[in-house]
Amino acid sequence: MTKRKKKSFLGLLFLFALLIGVSIFSTDTKAASVSLLKNSTLTSTYDNSELNLILTGETPLEISLLQSQYVAFKVDDQLKPLLANPQVASSFKIYYNVPTLLGNKFGTLTNLSVDANTGVVSARLPLNLLTIAAGRTATYQLSGDITIPAGSYGFKAVTADGLINLPLLGASGAVSTLDVVGPHLDYFFAEYSTIGGDRGTYLDILGGVLGSVIDVSVPSIGFHEQATLEAHPNGPFAEFLFHTYLSEGTPIVIIVTEPNGTVYTEHIIFTN
Repeated sequence: MTKRKKKSFLGLLFLFALLIGVSIFSTDTKAASVSLLKNSTLTSTYDNSELNLILTGETPLEISLLQSQYVAFKVDDQLKPLLANPQVASSFKIYYNVPTLLGNKFGTLTNLSVDANTGVVSARLPLNLLTIAAGRTATYQLSGDITIPAGSYGFKAVTADGLINLPLLGASGAVSTLDVVGPHLDYFFAEYSTIGGDRGTYLDILGGVLGSVIDVSVPSIGFHEQATLEAHPNGPFAEFLFHTYLSEGTPIVIIVTEPNGTVYTEHIIFTN
């Protein structure tokens, strides 16, 4: 009897140790996060210093009792330094509309993770123990106030059942490109002549950002001057004088340097 009890005890102890080992092994080899959308698309818009990225896609299958759901948006590498600005980071919000078997779950997330090192803005959605409905459209929108210089930019976004890393964004993320143009400038030409025989052409520039430095070059006549956009009743204003009539179709190169350091170039053609 004593020997049988001892063997039974040893057997139970071995089984207990085996279960613990399996549990530890399962934790260490947890599956990677999986994207929760198919046929996903990302659209990007920028207007009045507000960036909007909208991720939409179809839920591929019913995911019962989903423990967590994460969504992440990655900005272009050129914009990563801007995310370090606390004012920019705090302006970001994520709006979501996710179909579940109990109806659409929607809301706004403001407590976001904003990582200037990776350019990723992410959040966890409060969808604990809800079943995602299959074959329905889910929408996630990132909005924020950010001053983006003129240029071309790329964005990515993905939603997953766990924490999202850059490899998952690269492999499964929807992509979008956005071209941002500089503030619009208006150009006006006027020719003049004097009794003394002097003649030339005025170039008036209206618009843009007050205090910007305007660099104007007309290679065909060897002209190169700078001026600053100053206050004017009709808006920021600068004037240039060419001491000759410009020929129809003369190319003019204009380089604008804004007070915040943003630089962009415009090419215009003289027309009378």
